[in-house]
Amino acid sequence: MECLTCGKITDNKKEFYEVTGRVGLKYICKECAAELGYNNFFSVGIHTNTDLLKKYVKIHPEAQERLDLHIQRKLESNSREIEQIKGYGEKIKGCIDKIKSDAEEKRKYKNYKKMKETEFTCKACGNIYYFGLMDDIKNFSLIAADLGSLGNNIYAANNVKYRNQCPKCGSTRTTNREIYFYVDKKGNLVE
Repeated sequence: MECLTCGKITDNKKEFYEVTGRVGLKYICKECAAELGYNNFFSVGIHTNTDLLKKYVKIHPEAQERLDLHIQRKLESNSREIEQIKGYGEKIKGCIDKIKSDAEEKRKYKNYKKMKETEFTCKACGNIYYFGLMDDIKNFSLIAADLGSLGNNIYAANNVKYRNQCPKCGSTRTTNREIYFYVDKKGNLVE
């Protein structure tokens, strides 16, 4: 442990008082604390590192270099924190923009139903095809029918469509992404 004010180094905790700082714990030796007029850790604990160093420099002007170094580290720490806060500000701004756009979208399409489909692109032939909820339901019913008849339903087995298999060339090398769209009450596509 090193004394914040005089720089004395020792491992004996009984010779130091803890000073809480924004960045970790610092220590001040009991001799320096007594010289500054503090006789217990309660009276030392209410002061910041900078305050203690400034008081110490008034008594010992040769410690000005330690104060300058401490202030420089504090400014560097503050600048890092400011950069982090700016980064958080950008994230918050992005979240607020998303909330605003979602609210605007809800107002615009409040009488329409939001639907989701998966758009697949075949890497082999470049075919683009879509797979939606109804296709999943149809496949499930065909698989259930095939299992219910103990695997003898040839129609069901031949008509199952696999999501990642291209219907044009049969390749399973596909990429997919979710797309959203709106339909009106009659099932017509909006915009």
